[in-house]
Amino acid sequence: MPLGLPRHLAARSVLGAYAHGSHVAALASILLSAAVVLSVQSGQQHLSTAPAVLALAPPVALLALVERRPGLLPAVAYLAVGGACVYAFAIAATAEFTLAATTSTISVTLAKLALVLVGAGRGAPSVIAWAVAGYVVAELSAAAAAWQAGGAWEPDATTTGVLVVIAAGALVLRALPRATVVAQPAFVRAARAERLARARRRLEVRATALVHDTVLGHLAAISAAPGERLSPALVGTIRDDIALIVGGDWLAEEAPSTPPDTAVLDGIVAEARALGLELSVSGDRALIAEVPAPAALALALATRQCLANVVRHAGVDAAELVVYGSPGEVTIMVVDDGRGFAVEATPPDRLGLRHSVVERIEAVGGRAQVFSTPGRGTSVLLTVPRPGAIA
Repeated sequence: MPLGLPRHLAARSVLGAYAHGSHVAALASILLSAAVVLSVQSGQQHLSTAPAVLALAPPVALLALVERRPGLLPAVAYLAVGGACVYAFAIAATAEFTLAATTSTISVTLAKLALVLVGAGRGAPSVIAWAVAGYVVAELSAAAAAWQAGGAWEPDATTTGVLVVIAAGALVLRALPRATVVAQPAFVRAARAERLARARRRLEVRATALVHDTVLGHLAAISAAPGERLSPALVGTIRDDIALIVGGDWLAEEAPSTPPDTAVLDGIVAEARALGLELSVSGDRALIAEVPAPAALALALATRQCLANVVRHAGVDAAELVVYGSPGEVTIMVVDDGRGFAVEATPPDRLGLRHSVVERIEAVGGRAQVFSTPGRGTSVLLTVPRPGAIA
């Protein structure tokens, strides 16, 4: 029983598999019965087995109907016509040779099995009832043919054994939902808890990055601003970010439907220059529009944070931004000749590097590489995959 499905869907799934398997087995029984008759004719060319083989054709057509349109009428028609065909098959076979003179010969047994494997029913009791009905119809039809041909009814262990197996399997399937009634909700709760934990983690990363990108970044920019008045560009940036936080749009899981274009990167470059950074830009900035929207947005925001880090921590007023790509990736590199730092010794409170850069890029399947040496500057490589790239 599939634990991950609701009970009503799990039961339907199991019953559908049982019905399909029964129909396949029934078809195989009919074909094997015809093959047995034809094999007898191969050694005795004077015999005519065509009537016996043709008698097995109608059940095949009705079996296809039962498979495609399960229901009461198709199942009743299959058993009624199938019983008549078993009778006709046994009569036709007996007329040519004694292979079907009794009800337990292999060819008759295979034809009877096709009726027992009717594969109908919506629950264990009805599955068993339909199998018993098929068994009764098959045995009565074979017995009538044997009696008319002067033969005799004989116990058929094979057909009876298949009926017992079907009944036992139906009872076992009926007991399984009761055994999983406790396990299934626990499984579903565990899966739901895991999804909620992942969603909560993504929200925490976005919230931490947003706070660092806006509130802490603005405070640092205000403290470093010359004079008593802020520049219009800085005031506009602060106003836009406050509107973003208050509006709550950042809480949405959905990403923009189209990737940011070069205007986004141009705005980030202009913002960095407004903060006093002499920024040299090279490469193909249009590449940012060739990656999926979530990756392009993460790349732009991480670049913004890298430039903010140069302004606040590098101790220089110049940096370089390079955009380049490969068949599978797009990379932005931010380089400065500032004071640098020991990457392995970065303290845990450096939220900007960890949340606003590294985790933001990793969340979209990319990677962030930081190369820095005290006194020799810092280089940050932000790489995201292009559509269709192999991870």
